[in-house]
Amino acid sequence: MRLHFWIILFCTTLLLATGCDKNDGVADQGSSKVDLAQGEKVYGQRCAACHDRGLAGAPQTGNKREWTTAITQGIDVMIEHSLNGYKGQRGLMPARGGHADLSDSDVTAAVHYIVQKSR
Repeated sequence: MRLHFWIILFCTTLLLATGCDKNDGVADQGSSKVDLAQGEKVYGQRCAACHDRGLAGAPQTGNKREWTTAITQGIDVMIEHSLNGYKGQRGLMPARGGHADLSDSDVTAAVHYIVQKSR
C-alpha cells in the first residue's frame, strides 16, 4: 500500500512538472505580455521576405549563430533597432522593416517571435 502511494505521488509530480515550462504563446515584455501568434503573423507577412533569405545582411531566423550578437544585446535593444532602424556591420535594418504602418506592438511581437525561433 505504501509503495502504491509513492508511485502515485511520483507520477503526479512528474505530470505537473512537465507542464510548468509549457509555452502558452505569450512572452513577457516587462509588465505586459506579448502575443507570439501575432508576432508569427507579422513575421510571415512582413519580416520573412528578408529574414528567411538573409537579404541585405539580415540574420536568418532560426540561425542561432547569426542571432547570437543581437540576442546578447537584449530584447529592448532589438526592439529599438527594429522600430527606429539600424545600420550595423552586416547590413541595414530599415525602421519597422520598411513598413511604416506597423504598430509598435506588431514590431515588438515580431521581434519576440524571431528571438523565440532563433535561440
